[in-house]
Amino acid sequence: NGVLLYFEISYHPSLDVTDDISVNITPNASGSYQIELGNLIAYTEYNVSIQAFTVAGGGIEELRVERTLEGTPDPPIDVVISMVTSTTAILSWQAPLDPQGIIASYNVSYNQTIPCSGNVSSFEIMLTRDNFTYTFVNLEEATNYVFSV
Repeated sequence: NGVLLYFEISYHPSLDVTDDISVNITPNASGSYQIELGNLIAYTEYNVSIQAFTVAGGGIEELRVERTLEGTPDPPIDVVISMVTSTTAILSWQAPLDPQGIIASYNVSYNQTIPCSGNVSSFEIMLTRDNFTYTFVNLEEATNYVFSV
């Protein structure tokens, strides 16, 4: 089969075959190799191939498909407060454009500064990933709130 010249490692997102990145690794005395693939996108499936080369050319290519780990999601979009009364408000939103994984839950909260005392009151609840609205009830009249999701 010949003297091993180098290994070629190529990778690209499975859905984008035009963005192929290749790295050549020269053999070492230990015969043990490790490479870190860079500039990967969170929660993306990649085609990764490795091929050994001698003076005669490339050997059989080994192909694997792997998915990167989840990342931190982008913020929810289209966040709206509606149906505001003196004691209730409805918060609604849409899923992030790039969730970088599977959304497990949404944390919905509010902060309220109590007039005259300067004390801060807050409330937080975790909602399942299928909920895109939450109705806040028992709010205090004539009070400013900061809502977040």
